[in-house]
Amino acid sequence: GEASSRRRGRILVINDDQVFRKLMGTILSSVGYRVSYYCSGVDGLQEIRHVRPDLVIMDIMMPELNGWDVLTAIRADSTISNIPVLIATAGDERRRAIQSGATDFLQKPIQPKEVLEIADASMPNAATDNRLVLVVDDNGNDRFMLRNTMEGAGWIVVEAPDGKEGLRRLETLEPDLIILDLNMTGVEFLNAFDKLETECKVPVIIFTGQDLSQSEKQSLNREISFIVEKGPKSQKRLLEEIEKLLANDLHNTKSGIAGGLGVGRDCTASGS
Repeated sequence: GEASSRRRGRILVINDDQVFRKLMGTILSSVGYRVSYYCSGVDGLQEIRHVRPDLVIMDIMMPELNGWDVLTAIRADSTISNIPVLIATAGDERRRAIQSGATDFLQKPIQPKEVLEIADASMPNAATDNRLVLVVDDNGNDRFMLRNTMEGAGWIVVEAPDGKEGLRRLETLEPDLIILDLNMTGVEFLNAFDKLETECKVPVIIFTGQDLSQSEKQSLNREISFIVEKGPKSQKRLLEEIEKLLANDLHNTKSGIAGGLGVGRDCTASGS
């Protein structure tokens, strides 16, 4: 039923108009797409190279780097040149958009049905394994180990050295999973994340070197999926638990985002 009709895939929206970003977020995430937002071409292009989304939806008129420049840069970079790009703008620029390498073009105002048709057509086989994990850990060696482990299992990895940076990353990214070290900033991150998370239920794994008491574990249970203690077998245990989590997620019809405004709430907040 509903679970099978939910889309998989990650879409990156680059537009300096907050109303448009929210509209795209609502339309696309209502059917299960993961959506990230950027308001400048420079930040957007950097994130495309890092995250390699299944689709980019982009305006032309933007500060710093305009849509034509971003499109040219995407098509010139062999690591991202095959990513579909939808140009969505007010003027009639269809011919130039297609000639410049856009996959498709929409003229504003945009109908939700049109956006979904193009998104679905652009990525019929959107990788179910194109999953993104946010790793929040102040230990560089542990982050390096987690990056190797998760990339080896086919994940895209975004790192944050502390809770504050982790929360900043959540302003523009919607991860499928969070791995968090439970140090001081990790606890702050968890508290802030719990308030921030309304419709969007992202699994959180605690990856810690601390020996947690039973009561500490119980106090965390409400907010987290499971705890993995750092040690010689932690990588294997982590991957086993994530596999169980994913199997569970695929049978959960409520997985994905209901309202779609969990990330990219306000571009000024991202500060980059």
